[in-house]
Amino acid sequence: MAGELEQGLYARLVGWDWLSALTGDRVFPVVIPEDADLPAVAYQRISGPRLLAHDGPTGLAEGRVQVTVIGRSYAEAKEIGAGIRTLLDGWRGILGGACEVFSCRVENEVDGWGDPIEANTLRLDLYFQYRE
Repeated sequence: MAGELEQGLYARLVGWDWLSALTGDRVFPVVIPEDADLPAVAYQRISGPRLLAHDGPTGLAEGRVQVTVIGRSYAEAKEIGAGIRTLLDGWRGILGGACEVFSCRVENEVDGWGDPIEANTLRLDLYFQYRE
């Protein structure tokens, strides 16, 4: 099912009480709206190759998803990013009840400044190996 990884990641993030206490339901696909209250989180797939065998598709895939955190302060963005890293780095299991993840790791973490919102940002690149 297309988007299964992203749907599962969304469900895991919004279903986590710690993050919900900070962001409510402000977890968005691709981009955080300019008028959204902060802090907020966005996620987007940045790559997603499917694995092939000599006889065709294997049903296995890799996915790189970037999670962007925008906070009211640098410390808040870092705190939420660290929480998401703790939640997902090294994790494996079922996302959203359907997507079997064999491994998830944080490949990169970058601080930034979000224009046009003009707020502190943190970006995490998550690398997943999973079954479609």
